[in-house]
Amino acid sequence: MNAGLPMLYPALPEITLALGAMVLLMLGAYGGAKSTPAITTASFLLLVAAAPTRRAQLAYFVSFAAGTMIGMLGVSFSLAAIVRLASGRAARWATVLHLGSAVTSVAVGFALAATTVAGL
Repeated sequence: MNAGLPMLYPALPEITLALGAMVLLMLGAYGGAKSTPAITTASFLLLVAAAPTRRAQLAYFVSFAAGTMIGMLGVSFSLAAIVRLASGRAARWATVLHLGSAVTSVAVGFALAATTVAGL
């Protein structure tokens, strides 16, 4: 009866990902938007856990980290380009953009912190 089970071993990472993705999909449908951070973390951990070797796990982790950093760098460069264009026209606009982005960043940080604390 278990003679076919060893034949499934090569497909175990894909089976793990498929079942884990279905569970995460159900949790997301049930939990809604408030479950997004938990599902994001769980999906990353599922991807790393399903990797067949330590080298593949490290590659997934490094590629995720590099992608995150490159994305944040792109956002920062685009904001810097806008500020540079505005500063060429008038220093006042550059100051307004700098202060506006700083205030918005702090406000979003406090909003996320409040949401996290309220969820505990």
